[in-house]
Amino acid sequence: MDMTEKDATEGCCPAKETIVGTAASCERLVLEMNVEKKLKSHKGKSKSSEGRKQLASVRVIQWNLVYVVGLPLSLAEEDLLQRREYFGQYGKVLKVSISRTTAGAIQHFANSTCSV
Repeated sequence: MDMTEKDATEGCCPAKETIVGTAASCERLVLEMNVEKKLKSHKGKSKSSEGRKQLASVRVIQWNLVYVVGLPLSLAEEDLLQRREYFGQYGKVLKVSISRTTAGAIQHFANSTCSV
């Protein structure tokens, strides 16, 4: 390098200005992303706590098992209950079992309901 070029750049890298500008915009972008993450996590926590309040009276024994009582006898069919209109709307149903007596008949209660 000759002296005139060296004086113009003052001994600095010629690309220094773009590097500094990029670093500042990257820091700003990272800060914005962190703020967005915090807002999203805060919103998610409030929604999940609302859902948990509704489940306050429910006792969870197994996370993948649901026991339903008070189901009308007209719906007491395993194939029917696995459909998307009933239990299938909540996810993949592995098995539906209706409470039965030892003789194999559907166990029903006084108010014409059954347990599944």
